Amino acid sequence: MFLNKHLDCLNYAGSYIAIDTFEGFTKSSIEVEKKERNKTSKEDIRGLNKFTVNSKEWFDSTMKQNSISRVRSIKGDVEELDLILGDKNHVCFALIDVDLYKPTLAALNCIHDKMIRRGGVIVVDDCAKNHVYDGSRSALEEFCESKKIQFDIVEGKLGVIRIKQE
Repeated sequence: MFLNKHLDCLNYAGSYIAIDTFEGFTKSSIEVEKKERNKTSKEDIRGLNKFTVNSKEWFDSTMKQNSISRVRSIKGDVEELDLILGDKNHVCFALIDVDLYKPTLAALNCIHDKMIRRGGVIVVDDCAKNHVYDGSRSALEEFCESKKIQFDIVEGKLGVIRIKQE
């Protein structure tokens, strides 16, 4: 709802999609956090088991009740984003808020290839260092190093990539 209010203030009438598992983190993403990233403390485990009380129907109903029609929700795994988006190469803004290393890296790889080539922006949430969800930061750093592109950290936790090439 915040995003829609912001878009209204910008007089932007375009539509967008929201992709979510609506079931929390996937088992494979949790396993990577535990086995490869050593997230095994009680705090880590509690953080990995969040976001399971959600549903596409609840989200869609909330949007409808608030007269928001420009968003289309898709129940899916961000690691299958390439299949979900298809051949569309005109993304101008993406907010990646999936918290963990594996899905963040998958989303960055897919979205970057589908961005408009000049002026696009990718924002990755939860990029604070030494946080239970620091996998987002690790994925952002690895991705940017592999592509030889820069990113900024804004407000202490938002990783921002600005697409500058034509």
